[in-house]
Amino acid sequence: MKQFRVSALAGGLLLAAALCGCASVSQGAGGSAETAPEITATTLPGTEEELTNPPAPMEEVPAEQELTNPPAPEEAVIPGAETIPETAAPGDNNGEYAWFRRGVYDTGAGVYYLFYDEHTGMILNAEGLGTPFTCEQTRGYIAFHMGSAEDTDVMYITVDDALHPVGTWDGETTAYTFTDLEQDPDRFVLPE
Repeated sequence: MKQFRVSALAGGLLLAAALCGCASVSQGAGGSAETAPEITATTLPGTEEELTNPPAPMEEVPAEQELTNPPAPEEAVIPGAETIPETAAPGDNNGEYAWFRRGVYDTGAGVYYLFYDEHTGMILNAEGLGTPFTCEQTRGYIAFHMGSAEDTDVMYITVDDALHPVGTWDGETTAYTFTDLEQDPDRFVLPE
């Protein structure tokens, strides 16, 4: 590969010299004519490729540079993620993204999600029975851990026209629209 680069570079220099008409004589700073270095044709051992100038010694060849910003790997495709507008919720996809922050969220189905922070909370049913959870929120889904870290349930998240989160549990078809009740989860009382 380096031989090709040197060959192409030398061929380009020879072509440039022929086009500009400066094959063997150049004029120095004092106005006197100087003879340009002689360009000779050489053949590398084991090749039939002819070079117009021999390759530079290896210590003079610049090292190839590594990419400083390699392309990012392709992100996983998550069902429903393509419908999420950029304004759906603040944050990004690197662990700082949160659909739900501290507060109480009503599903409209007699189930309330109390978030004590972005990673812990409780699911409370209409009878007042609660299931504590921890979770990881991403742009396309939330992984809920109820009971233990090994017990994981995934809820895929999209948004409705009013930018409310809409969640569908993995393997189910019922979608729950979450409305922020703007209440403190430590002081929440079930409506009668």
